[in-house]
Amino acid sequence: MVPHLHMAIGRKKTGRTHVITARSSFTAQIAIAIAMALVPASAANAAHEPEADRLIKKAADALEVKAEQSTYRMTIKRAGDEKTRVMDVWFERKGDDEARALLKIKEPPNLRGTALLTTQEKGEKAKQWLYLPAYKKARRIRRGTEEEPFLGSDFSIGDLSVDQAELYSFSKSSDGPCGDPAPGAECHVLEGKPEPGVDPDELTYSRKRMYLRKDTGLHLRSEFFGKDGKLRKVMTVHGLKRSPKGHWEAEKLRMEDFSRRSVTEITFDKREVGKVPPRHYFTVENLEK
Repeated sequence: MVPHLHMAIGRKKTGRTHVITARSSFTAQIAIAIAMALVPASAANAAHEPEADRLIKKAADALEVKAEQSTYRMTIKRAGDEKTRVMDVWFERKGDDEARALLKIKEPPNLRGTALLTTQEKGEKAKQWLYLPAYKKARRIRRGTEEEPFLGSDFSIGDLSVDQAELYSFSKSSDGPCGDPAPGAECHVLEGKPEPGVDPDELTYSRKRMYLRKDTGLHLRSEFFGKDGKLRKVMTVHGLKRSPKGHWEAEKLRMEDFSRRSVTEITFDKREVGKVPPRHYFTVENLEK
């Protein structure tokens, strides 16, 4: 979710610990849309072990913004071919349990108007809708579409899904080298495994692994393992630096899919942090008009 690609992060209490919830990660750590991916969807609503929970909360706090209106650029590289998608992103968070995000494609022309809306209202579960101009109708994103690529990229619908995020919980497994993009740094390594009782058929991955840098607490890398147990995807966060307003931003989010032999990179053309979008943007009616 880039150049802050924050997954839109919020917090709620579950039992004795704070659980980080995807709001829309960069997202994000996509969540939830690509706009939410710096702390990925895999770090969402499940009840993490206390130490992992603390580390995820620290990473979320470092990226926190309350509102933004930005333009992201997605570049898909596969078999010598390169495709670009340009999208406008609007995001707003209120308090610890209310947030909304809208991602809308403006290039290329054949995808213009395609949109992803995520809302988290107080006291309710997060909801997502995908709008396809050809059908002139928004459809609620539900389980069963997890393996579909999002806009032909290396992010799947499952990578950006609130429902998928709730199926995994994290625990701290070790400390070790961060690897790319910071090979000289040390990271806390968190392992994400399916919640007990989850049907394997509902899962996009058999497990996930997250690397959080020890000195800054920032999320640098996530690994996604297929149902066969083999490493399938790696997401890395590049060019992290502090903004004048104090939060951290990234220059690029990179997702590599080894099974497809392709790479998707997300950068940004424009970013306006603190600019609150009009409330009506975050409605299904706005998607369909």
